[in-house]
Amino acid sequence: MHYVTNETHVVAKVVVVAAVLLSAAGHARAQSTQLDEADAVGEAMERNPSLRASLYDYQQAHQTVLAEDSIYVPRLQLDAGVTHSESPRLAAEGTTVSSADSIDLGSELNHSFPWGTAFSIRLEGSRSTSTSQLFPGSDQTVTTGPGYGLLGRLSVTQPLLRGFGSDVGEASLRQAILSRTAAELSRDRAASETLREVLVAYWELWYGDHALAIEQAAAGLAVRRRDDAKRQVEAGAMAPVAVLPFETRAAELEQSVLMSEAQGQQQSLGLGLMLGRDAVLADQLHAVADEVPDVPARDRAAVLEAAVEQSQVVAQQKAQLALERDRATVAGEAERPRLDLEAYVQSQGLGNREVPPAFEQFGTFDAFSAHVGLVFELPLSGTRRSAQRRAAEAGVEATRERLHAAELQAKAEAAVELVKLEQARRRVALATAMATVATKNVAAQQKRYAQGDAITLEVHEAEDELRRAQLSVERARVDAVQANIRIDHLIGALLRRYGNLVPSKGPLQPRRETSALTRFGSF
Repeated sequence: MHYVTNETHVVAKVVVVAAVLLSAAGHARAQSTQLDEADAVGEAMERNPSLRASLYDYQQAHQTVLAEDSIYVPRLQLDAGVTHSESPRLAAEGTTVSSADSIDLGSELNHSFPWGTAFSIRLEGSRSTSTSQLFPGSDQTVTTGPGYGLLGRLSVTQPLLRGFGSDVGEASLRQAILSRTAAELSRDRAASETLREVLVAYWELWYGDHALAIEQAAAGLAVRRRDDAKRQVEAGAMAPVAVLPFETRAAELEQSVLMSEAQGQQQSLGLGLMLGRDAVLADQLHAVADEVPDVPARDRAAVLEAAVEQSQVVAQQKAQLALERDRATVAGEAERPRLDLEAYVQSQGLGNREVPPAFEQFGTFDAFSAHVGLVFELPLSGTRRSAQRRAAEAGVEATRERLHAAELQAKAEAAVELVKLEQARRRVALATAMATVATKNVAAQQKRYAQGDAITLEVHEAEDELRRAQLSVERARVDAVQANIRIDHLIGALLRRYGNLVPSKGPLQPRRETSALTRFGSF
């Protein structure tokens, strides 16, 4: 009897500790937040850090496009200078020193076009004077000027080999647009992945709440039976040793409740992290969905086809392949031979001590010059250009293989989720049937126990089977929903369903086709 009493004290201490922990857990749950599926999705789309990072990546790519689209705009150059120079000159008997002073003002407008043509217009004016010695060692000098000069020049350069054509001139713009497309697809992928993870975590939280309710119901029943057994012992209707199975049972189930509560808190913190909440300050989250929706069977062929056609990963690889192909078209361009056609026309005017003659001479083209010429440059080795082209071609092939791998991966992932979905749907049916049988078995064992035909252990085993069956039903139903969510992610259905919730930084400005041809940029 002394042994039984010590055992009873040990069990009682376990129950007391469990009760204290349950009270603390209940106090922690007092600060809780009820969350439905729509609220979880909306909050994640607004505050998820990973998604917000992808949005800024997209905006960065968009601003790069705007920068490249504005590269071919006129550029104004203004210059001014004051010069004083002295130089020796040979004379009949020795050398003389002459000096010159000038003030120069100039302006130049340069403009380039996508197909390689570059032109410039320059206008400059000057005022100059010069002084020279009459003969070596003399203090007498001769001063000329001031002279007023005016010069205007129009220059044009047209590449004929390197840099010729819009394929080269607009390469950076095309690649920026393709990079923006890839960033947009990356944003969509991040949004769809966020939706998937949030919805999966939400239904995992729902399962945790319902599993906790099942565990709490079982623990509550065990505690009531333990208390009833104690009252019967006090009344002398039951031996004290007969209470031990009830105390052990209650302690075990209360421990299961504690474990379920801890798991629920972990699930709440995980979902809160996806929602952008502070893990330290976050309240306990609880899913408020009434029940798990039924999941119908999916058409395997349609899902596998859509997984390739609608996959964000596949679309990203296609965009990357287009980018690599465009890079390959201009690879090695800087190492091609250069043949440029250069031309300019120029008019000058000069006035001695007066400004108007300079304008008159300039306007009547009395001092007119013209030039046409070719400039040829040839690298003496083509190794660098060949290596650059081969590297670009290798990049295209590598990206093509990644695209193929992404298509296979998309199909494989969809096939796996289809198997999981079908298995979960079958498990729902089996677990439901098992729960029905377990419910009947519990009722039968309780009746036999009341009649004295069964022992306590048989009743507890029947109740454990019922509890496991109830948990299996909820687990299978949640697994089916989660597999369906993952399938919707793979075929792009999540993004179509919740696309209106995906945040945006505002509408894009339309691309200005060869904008430098139709307008002059601001100076």
